[in-house]
Amino acid sequence: MKKYMNRWVLLALKAIVILVWLACLWGQLFAVPGLSGALAGLYPSQTSMRWPYLIMGVLFLFCIEAAFVVQQIPLQHRFHQPTS
Repeated sequence: MKKYMNRWVLLALKAIVILVWLACLWGQLFAVPGLSGALAGLYPSQTSMRWPYLIMGVLFLFCIEAAFVVQQIPLQHRFHQPTS
């Protein structure tokens, strides 16, 4: 089977996916909790929205992570195929 992607291209794509995953993980652990608290504290009427903001932010980043994992699966199979 003809190779459509160079090995270095696949490694670069894998590195990008790992960096995006780490950025999403950082966002889930630090940025989203801080931002949800700041947004809820901005106005007194918004204090009850801290937890919904936090949950929506974490779920949004989880969806991005899931999309990158699904995209990574074909790269893994393509990367580990024996060359003939």
